[in-house]
Amino acid sequence: MSKKLKSILIFAIILAVVFFAFNFLSKKKPKTLPNQNNPLAIDNGSILPSAINNNSTTSSDEFSVLLSSIKRINIDTSLFNNKAYQLLRDFPVSLGSEVVGRTNPFAPVGADSDGSPISLIIQTVQPGKVTASSAEFGAQITLPDTVPTSVVFEYGTTDSFGSATAPIVVTKSSTTLFTITKLNPNTNYFVRAIAVRGSNSIVGNTLSFTTNKK
Repeated sequence: MSKKLKSILIFAIILAVVFFAFNFLSKKKPKTLPNQNNPLAIDNGSILPSAINNNSTTSSDEFSVLLSSIKRINIDTSLFNNKAYQLLRDFPVSLGSEVVGRTNPFAPVGADSDGSPISLIIQTVQPGKVTASSAEFGAQITLPDTVPTSVVFEYGTTDSFGSATAPIVVTKSSTTLFTITKLNPNTNYFVRAIAVRGSNSIVGNTLSFTTNKK
């Protein structure tokens, strides 16, 4: 091989080595761009401010669209002027008060939770099954023994009452019910239960109710 050819070959090899070395050293790690599909893209462990701004803008736009659609709602109030609607009447049904049992159901019968004797107690229950002319009175009575006790309901259009039901005799703690009739429609009444034992009377609480319209 001639000397001139060797020189050209060596020069070509050196040139190739320099070219590859330059390419290797000049390579840089590509910068990670935020995921366009993820508004909360992470860059160096933190949320990009642009992602937060984009997300806030999207939420604001959605709220604006929703508010605009609500403003365009047109409520037709002509229904309330319809005669058929105006003839509608509400007939509520009073369910009355829930009967509450003993404080301690495991205490001996005839004694309260602390072991002391139970006194005679009567509580008026909210009238139920109210109609235009009738109602069901109720009373929860607690007896300390089995001595017969009469339960009477006083009622009237004022808290002075003025009328009373026939007595109902009970010999144990229970809920006493009495259906009263011949009431006036759309009238407010007062009622209370009274427990009578001999010459002693225990007066319960006073409640009120209104009969239905005809």
